[in-house]
Amino acid sequence: MESISINATSMFYFSVAAIFILFTLLKNQSLVVSSNSKITFNLSLFLMAQAFLIGLFALLDVFKEKAIFTEHVLGFNTIFASVGFIMGYVSFATPFILFVLLKIHAHGNHFMNNKIRRSIYGFFFITSAIYVYEATCIIYEYSHEITITQADRLFLIFIPVVKMLFFLLAAGELNKFLKDLCEGSIVSKQASVLLRIFFVIAPFIMIPLGWFYTLPCMFGLLVCMVFVMQLISQDRAVSVDFLTGLNNRKELMRYLGRLFEKSDELDHNLGLIFIDINDFKGINDTYGHNQGDKALLTVASCLKKAAFKKNCFICRYAGDEFTVVLKESTSETAQDYIDALEKELDKCNNSGNYAMTISLSIGHVQYSEKYLSPDDFIAAADNLMYDQKAKHKEEHRNLEEMI
Repeated sequence: MESISINATSMFYFSVAAIFILFTLLKNQSLVVSSNSKITFNLSLFLMAQAFLIGLFALLDVFKEKAIFTEHVLGFNTIFASVGFIMGYVSFATPFILFVLLKIHAHGNHFMNNKIRRSIYGFFFITSAIYVYEATCIIYEYSHEITITQADRLFLIFIPVVKMLFFLLAAGELNKFLKDLCEGSIVSKQASVLLRIFFVIAPFIMIPLGWFYTLPCMFGLLVCMVFVMQLISQDRAVSVDFLTGLNNRKELMRYLGRLFEKSDELDHNLGLIFIDINDFKGINDTYGHNQGDKALLTVASCLKKAAFKKNCFICRYAGDEFTVVLKESTSETAQDYIDALEKELDKCNNSGNYAMTISLSIGHVQYSEKYLSPDDFIAAADNLMYDQKAKHKEEHRNLEEMI
């Protein structure tokens, strides 16, 4: 085995930079508990170990190039070759680890309850055993200055082929994971497609390229991927209401902003519903803020249960106010949504699980050209909601006077 001829010092600094980036990502990810953050956290941990090994191997290569150690001091050749093949094995296993993490994310811890996946697991262990055996042979040959056999050279070609095979198995789940992650974030649909093309297709180029030039190309790509995943996750975290788990006002404005930027997305089928809980202050004052939170969570749950399967954006606008942006069709209209919402709310009120009765004031508008901005669109629905809220207050006042 020859030492890396491409600037081992630069490789060492590259690994140090990668460790710093990954350490920062791990520190930030540990503050967030979600299925998305868990997969990024675990992948970052694995890449951290790989970065350490790359740095150690590059440092030993620097020592070798500068002849700091003679070839036989403390078995330097054996140590150098062993670290190289351990580093190589971690790189070899990376696509399989990614495959496992994605499968756990998609199917839970029981993802192995499948014959095909168990077969893949078995194949990995067989190829790992082949790797360890051949690596041991090459280390022995290298440390004793024996010419590497043709079989061992074929093994070196075997490594990238198996890596590409395992990444091919992971590619579908990775594409789905990245698509779900980008949905509802700052990333536009076009950018989401480009990201997925890059991170799903590029490894099939990086794996053979890295093998040919003896460089950790795939590792660098995955570090970039977890960095992007962390940025998107953080954006999603600040775009979600902490209590209800719904989109927040910031995300609503971003969503509507994207729609208003594209004329083909705007038509009279686009509707906006503005919702307010009647006498929410009275609920807090009479029953306490815990019951007030319970009322908000109940309404949020009803909003989600009433939602269409697609083209239905739900948001907690502020306080006790909610908005729903939807695309109407012949089978799903805004009135259908409102009816379903009121039906779900009646179920909750009649369940006997609540000390209070929750009622809503609702305003609904359809898009037209007179709404020049998202603010105009929201304000129109807001005004209609307040008209209904005023009627509710008037009816309540009249009822009290009659009593």
